[in-house]
Amino acid sequence: LVTEVSAAVAWRKRHLLEMEDQVRKYHGASYLDDHMSGSRDPENYAFSFISLVLPRLANDVPRIQVEAQGDQGDDSTAAAIELAMNTWATRSHLRRTIERIAVDMIFTWGAAMVTPEPVQSMRRIEPGHGGRTPRVYRIAPDRLVIDPAATDLSDARYVGHQYVCDVDDLIAKADDSEYFDSDAIESLRTNDDDMGAESISSRQGRNVPDRDEIIVTELWIPDGETGEDSDLYNGVLIRLASTASEDFRVISSEPEPYYGPSTGPYTLVGAYTVPGDVYPLGTLTAAQGLLTELNSHLKSMHTAAGAYRRLVLVDSRGTKLAQDIANSPDLHVVPVE
Repeated sequence: LVTEVSAAVAWRKRHLLEMEDQVRKYHGASYLDDHMSGSRDPENYAFSFISLVLPRLANDVPRIQVEAQGDQGDDSTAAAIELAMNTWATRSHLRRTIERIAVDMIFTWGAAMVTPEPVQSMRRIEPGHGGRTPRVYRIAPDRLVIDPAATDLSDARYVGHQYVCDVDDLIAKADDSEYFDSDAIESLRTNDDDMGAESISSRQGRNVPDRDEIIVTELWIPDGETGEDSDLYNGVLIRLASTASEDFRVISSEPEPYYGPSTGPYTLVGAYTVPGDVYPLGTLTAAQGLLTELNSHLKSMHTAAGAYRRLVLVDSRGTKLAQDIANSPDLHVVPVE
């Protein structure tokens, strides 16, 4: 399984080689001075495109409409479900999540994960057990893990994501779970300052201090089984906890049944599909060659304009003539004796 994840990460990175440079050019040197000349392009096409398109993709909280079907449909039930879902969309800050996913999609692709989360404030039937509500999370493009052999998300043998977690937090979760061994997690703790969290691309160069963190890879395997009645769940969830320092170590959790839709907890969106590849094509990625050429010409024009000089040569004895020429407007005729 570790080999599979390593192959998936390597395949993902090959699709994101230009993204760091694209984001740098999008925010420009005035936002973050990273001493990279490439961030000083005169034409910020990415900002222009996103400021125009984003309000049309995610301009408000999504509106959900539920209708009862057939003669036996219960309109009151449909209205109650509609009210509940629209209330959930507002309270869960779904608009902000969709905006972030839309920006990812414009650059490369957007990914989301839906998972139930406990809410202690909800009314409880059994004391001590809180209710659950769905939560949509944005998965950053450089955190997504997909089977590299897949040509579509529906035929992937596994889909997942990576995140950084405190060792103590993961141990606390393991104590309340039958699928993770807290002692095994404790064995990942090292005396080194770096346990591998810095290897996450979005953290590189930020000088984040040591936080005693490890990398967790969470995978959904559609064909996985736990030995229980497979008709009650759709695949399994497996978590890999690892260090990425020189002393590389990894542990795996026991398979946990996934009680959710058959399509899994992940959704992948993109502007364009690519035949034979699971990852979509982002608009800015498709236009990257044109944007590079455009800014190359603009830089050349800027250099040429800065080097342009217009000189007028006169006889050294004609001081009055030189002054007349200097003070004359464009296309003015200066008589010469």
